[in-house]
Amino acid sequence: MSDKLQFVVDSALSPLDITIRSQRQTKVYRTLPDTCFVTIHEMQSFDTDPPGNPEPSERSLTFPVCFATALPPGTCRRFALPNGEELAIYNVNGEYYATDNFCPHRGAALSDGAVTGHIVECSWHGWRFDVRTGECLTVTEKLRTYEVMVSEGMLLVEVS
Repeated sequence: MSDKLQFVVDSALSPLDITIRSQRQTKVYRTLPDTCFVTIHEMQSFDTDPPGNPEPSERSLTFPVCFATALPPGTCRRFALPNGEELAIYNVNGEYYATDNFCPHRGAALSDGAVTGHIVECSWHGWRFDVRTGECLTVTEKLRTYEVMVSEGMLLVEVS
């Protein structure tokens, strides 16, 4: 059951005192001269979007990273986005993947870690991540992943 509030200006006390009564308690508040009062209404939740409207999609951008030949199989490289964030780009036997570059544990650059198959290991404390999914194999953390494409020999990463 919700509390019903009653707001009373009690002129016997002072025109600057407001009493707020609910089913549970009564409180008197002293206000200052020349203050603004607001009316409080019970909040209602309603959906302003008509049914069937899709969520607005995020705008994605594609950035050239490097030539595919510059990233040999079993290696990883750092890639800085224009907003200052960094990605780690991986070549796993000719398949390319991208994740956030920083380990969620202490912020070490994953591009400095060892890549073995689809797993990158953080060089600081050994946390291991699957570069395909971003799943951490050590704890329940997860990295963001990004799509990597190859076009005319150039690696491109899509960021939304």
